[in-house]
Amino acid sequence: MRKFPETLKKIMYEKNLTTMQLSKLIGVNKTQIKRWLVGKSKPRLINVLEICIKLNVRVDVLLGLKEC
Repeated sequence: MRKFPETLKKIMYEKNLTTMQLSKLIGVNKTQIKRWLVGKSKPRLINVLEICIKLNVRVDVLLGLKEC
């Protein structure tokens, strides 16, 4: 999941989302999202799934395993 931070940043940029907006959308503290974005922590599986559902993104794309 080392590409996750870069991929999440790209998706957030494309969807014009701030960390605050994403945090409200998936129910996670914005500080936690900031930690994901800089690679200090990794999201739990439930958070990955919530991001995929709410942002309409495939899991393999979000994890950086496949280009969108």
